[in-house]
Amino acid sequence: MLVPVLVPVLVPVLALALLAAGCSGGSRVASPAGTGPTTTTVSTDAGSAPDTTSAPSTASSAAPAPDEATPTSQAAEAVTTSTTTAGAAGTEGEGDTGGGDGGSTQPSEATTTSAPALAPTSTTGAPAPDCEEGSADPSEATSPFLWDGRGVRTADGTLVCLPVGAGGWREHCTAHGCFRLQTLADHWPDGTWEEPSTYRGYERAVHDDDVDFAGLPPLHRAARWAAGGTVSVTGGRCAAAWDTWSPPVTGFFVAEDLVVTSLVGTAPAGAYAWGEWTEDCERRRDDRGPFIRTFDGEWATGRVVATDKRFAVVRLERVSPDGEGPSSTWAPWSERTSTISILPLGHPDLTVAREMATVHHPHASRYDGAWHVTTGRTDPTCGVGFYDEVADGEMVVLRAYADDGSQGAPVLDETGTVVGVLTDWSAMDEPSLCGRDVPVPVSYSTLGIVSTLRASDGTVAGFVPAPLVRALVEEGGGEAATTAAVADTVRWPADAPIPNRARLEVTDWGSGEFTESGFPVARLGAATFDAVRRATLIMRYVGDCFDCDADRRSTDFTEVWINCTGFAVTRWLVVTNAHCVEGAEPGSHAAFRTYTGQDVEAVLVNHTYRTEEQEDGYHGDVALFRSRHELDVVPARLADSDRLERYDPLITVGHPSVAEGYGPFTTVVGSFIGTGEYMQTYVLPSAPGASGSAVFDLTGAIVGQVAEGSSYRSTEETEIAWSGYGLEGTKIGTGPEVHVVPRTFEVSDAPVVKGGETTRGATANYIRRKVEEWAPGELPD
Repeated sequence: MLVPVLVPVLVPVLALALLAAGCSGGSRVASPAGTGPTTTTVSTDAGSAPDTTSAPSTASSAAPAPDEATPTSQAAEAVTTSTTTAGAAGTEGEGDTGGGDGGSTQPSEATTTSAPALAPTSTTGAPAPDCEEGSADPSEATSPFLWDGRGVRTADGTLVCLPVGAGGWREHCTAHGCFRLQTLADHWPDGTWEEPSTYRGYERAVHDDDVDFAGLPPLHRAARWAAGGTVSVTGGRCAAAWDTWSPPVTGFFVAEDLVVTSLVGTAPAGAYAWGEWTEDCERRRDDRGPFIRTFDGEWATGRVVATDKRFAVVRLERVSPDGEGPSSTWAPWSERTSTISILPLGHPDLTVAREMATVHHPHASRYDGAWHVTTGRTDPTCGVGFYDEVADGEMVVLRAYADDGSQGAPVLDETGTVVGVLTDWSAMDEPSLCGRDVPVPVSYSTLGIVSTLRASDGTVAGFVPAPLVRALVEEGGGEAATTAAVADTVRWPADAPIPNRARLEVTDWGSGEFTESGFPVARLGAATFDAVRRATLIMRYVGDCFDCDADRRSTDFTEVWINCTGFAVTRWLVVTNAHCVEGAEPGSHAAFRTYTGQDVEAVLVNHTYRTEEQEDGYHGDVALFRSRHELDVVPARLADSDRLERYDPLITVGHPSVAEGYGPFTTVVGSFIGTGEYMQTYVLPSAPGASGSAVFDLTGAIVGQVAEGSSYRSTEETEIAWSGYGLEGTKIGTGPEVHVVPRTFEVSDAPVVKGGETTRGATANYIRRKVEEWAPGELPD
């Protein structure tokens, strides 16, 4: 689902309006030149032949020097696509660019083609003479993809065999270097809009990681083991499918059949607006919850046997390997197959600061999988102006990130003993918080240049000490364990099948040439970064600015409320998103702060929000302000966004709320995906607060804007499936998002919160057109 990048705390009415209105999907671009996937239909079943893949290539092109001028579009850069033959020669498919002039070709020792398509052309092995329907058994897979050489059933019942070796690696090169791609999309049978096909060609065999358990620090060993006893909990669902559910939270085993969790997680289905609770769901609701998902992927359900004002104890009764069908038909809990870690409740000394760990399922990180291990220190001195319960010993503060989904998570010491259970959290924005007389000064972002976003260190979590929870377990007729049996018994995946890896194209960016978002590492030291920061502004709030002083300079952003982000196109004109000023009319005021700390008041010239040209969604989503004082900025020029090519390096600077603890002006790098009508999409993770940010090329010119966020897979569905592979009615199927799986094992004090996400917004050409319409003659030539 596409969501506007807003700050809901500051503009709650606006956020609710946007949620009610929803956002549109990307518009389709031009039809591909080819005829789509080539398929072979058969009527018999047989096994598949083994796959042959190429070795990684080390070829690369020299990157321009950091301060060297680079063409805005990189369209003039040489682009080559090397294709490795896997098995016998097969068919080649070609797609449309969706924009740009395609560039020129250069000779190569490998088989090459020019690369105007969003996806590289492919040469694959010969079709299997016959095939078996469905993906291969992971233990028998002979290819990177479980669907390589297998059979896919179309909507009309025809069995389509994918060629053996179709998932082989293909090399793709740009002027910035070479990387590798894998896909089965160019052989997957398409559906229609009425009966869409589900693409599952990304599925691979999952392997255990090779972490040296004995070599881990004691706290990390304890957390890795305790994950086997930590669960995801939801209150209810539809009887026949996971169409909707109550907001998932965290819980953990204290006995073989007892789970402690947040009271919120045991609420009946539909009690909270986590999903869209339809009338059909109401007729098929399954009231045998709460439901839990174990680390091993099993589903269980039971009944609540004890509650207090924060927590519940659930006794489990039934279990299912996949959660399908009414829970009344599931097997008895005693027949489970999951390996479960029983977490003991201890009697810790919480009067001194200690390093602790929690295993939890934060909502902000669900795209990046579940079972996040986050560390932090307890703070027995923290409590002034925070929790009423702290003073009477009912709450302890842990300096660690948490959110709604973290409720009910165990807080562990180095022995694996639960010292408490998470229940609440707060932003550290009060001067008197935790005994400080003054707030910690916040200046520019300390994150550096990043390609993904991690949770801000500006939150603290509250947890209830374990003895109080033990009393609740005993009230429910249970007896919690008292000692931990920490051991290397939990199998963590090395390549977890998490939602953000469900893609049409699997990309291997290589070892050091590119960031994980596709930005060339050689360009990270360019002087461009300083220039684009100086073109960026903080949009503080909408309304009269009583403290604006154009002559004052302050880079202490501690007390600055951030609404959205803006960027300067002249020393008087600032562009941001229209949804940042929803309800405002031309002539309304707003306050901005520049990179140098200058506070100015500006007047809304005009905006495109919900005009006739974008009745179906945001499309342009552009607003223009005129400052009442000359801005102390370095204005950026608007480039020709039609010249953008896929994988072109991009930069954005904004103020994402998830990173506000690190300071404003967060710099994120990534790459270009594609263009729809009015909107462009980017591999540039963002978050509320970054709405309105400019998207820059390597020269510092503006090529677009950030307005909305989405998952990578939904972006591929709208921008790549059709334009690159001719798949008009194909969705990337991952199952309901409640079916979370463990992510790759990582211990961090700041979990990833925007993994596998993309953003989109207006093109630079659209922005130029609106600015010239609203402020004619003011843009430089």
